[in-house]
Amino acid sequence: WGINLHAFDGAQALGDLRIWRARQRREFDTHDKSLLDLVEPAFIAALRRAQRRRAPPALELLSPREREVAALVARGLTDKAVARELGLSVSSVRTYLRRLGTKSGVQRRAALGGWLGGAGRG
Repeated sequence: WGINLHAFDGAQALGDLRIWRARQRREFDTHDKSLLDLVEPAFIAALRRAQRRRAPPALELLSPREREVAALVARGLTDKAVARELGLSVSSVRTYLRRLGTKSGVQRRAALGGWLGGAGRG
């Protein structure tokens, strides 16, 4: 047996809480459901806070060089091509990419373009 609490912020789904019981136990009753209703506001608030912490930083929080590197990588350039384009060493490009990964939470090059497109929104 299970009971679910689906958390929304307007139309956006934030997450859900699922509680299960063994089949040999009784089903959830109205008292159990009312307890879940009491928990719901705190659950939604916690999910909102967690989502804000995961939100990528705005582009203005990136250094100008990090923005340049990100834009070139998002266009599909290799580390070597980015280094050549910006007059940097390949190791410097990789340092910028590590910083971008830390700031954005994006660890794959292919996802960097999508992050750049959505980083300014919030």
